[in-house]
Amino acid sequence: MLKRNQKKKLIIFIQYSKSIYLDEFIKNNLYLTFNPNIISFTSTIKKADIIISDVFEELNEQQQVFYLDNPYDLNSWNDLILFISNQLL
Repeated sequence: MLKRNQKKKLIIFIQYSKSIYLDEFIKNNLYLTFNPNIISFTSTIKKADIIISDVFEELNEQQQVFYLDNPYDLNSWNDLILFISNQLL
């Protein structure tokens, strides 16, 4: 969907506590939307540029957090895609 001239990928950490399977669901859907050359995922929160979580937390000020309560809600997905797109600009 989006192509970036920058070499650095946007690194995403997913912290979803309601189900361990939803992490992969979210990752796969984001890879369907965004080019894998511009986003990647990490299992280390400190390495992430953005965090997708179902929990409200105060984290590092340099990391943007997107609260995703319901990963099956279309409006939530639209908001998430817009959030990531803005981070890529």
